[in-house]
Amino acid sequence: MQDDPAAIAFAFVAAVEEARSVGAVIALFRPAIGCFGFHHFIISGLPQAPQTLDAALLVEAWPPGWYDRYNERRYFEVDPVGQYALRTSDPFLWNEIRQDLRSSPASRMVIADARAHRLVDGYCVPIYGSGGIKSVVAL
Repeated sequence: MQDDPAAIAFAFVAAVEEARSVGAVIALFRPAIGCFGFHHFIISGLPQAPQTLDAALLVEAWPPGWYDRYNERRYFEVDPVGQYALRTSDPFLWNEIRQDLRSSPASRMVIADARAHRLVDGYCVPIYGSGGIKSVVAL
């Protein structure tokens, strides 16, 4: 694939127009984001407490074991990435998350655990649906 980010993005969009299933789109998505150094992702609605991601999940491609651990420990409630995604409509890098969302002992625990699962940095794109329902593509 080409090195030009715009060319990669446009090639992905053109290929998606021909895709006939969610699986086909995901098969195209993985190498497209890989060109930018991303290897894991989730596409999900943003749950409202006391929901877990299971209630809102569309597609998950996190490191093995991380999704189950994240849900079992109810990390979304203190995850600075998820909490910031609830508060902004703008795409953001993880390092742009407000300090107050990253500084609690619980949020620092999520960050440390994510790092242990090779999730060190990322990029999130909040998405609004009909009726203001919020979702996110997180890489």
